[in-house]
Amino acid sequence: MNDISYVFALITTEEIPLDDFSGTGKWVMVDHKFRGWELPGGHIKEEESYEEAIIREVFEETGLKAHVKQKPKKIGEGLVFLMTINANESLKLSSSQDPIINEARWFSKPPEKLAWGLTELKKIIRLFN
Repeated sequence: MNDISYVFALITTEEIPLDDFSGTGKWVMVDHKFRGWELPGGHIKEEESYEEAIIREVFEETGLKAHVKQKPKKIGEGLVFLMTINANESLKLSSSQDPIINEARWFSKPPEKLAWGLTELKKIIRLFN
């Protein structure tokens, strides 16, 4: 998979969100200063594996200590990971260590100002349902 330029994560609570957003599943999004709301993620450092990169990016952008739940799926030049947090971990999000991220929030319905649009978000959710 050497054609991968970035990694991003669908971080969920116990229930994976449904692509019509009718369920109780929640996921984390970050508000990028220029693009809008998107899934947390970013570029891979030279010495990192894809999994190390997504764990680092998620922590930097959300403060969550998330872990990979399933093998990642390829989308374009990126890999999307399904991630979750341990039951004993807090769902509380902290201020981003990344200056390009305004904030992180849990959602059960898509927010306004989506970076990629609703179709792309639904496509990502369907990969794991």
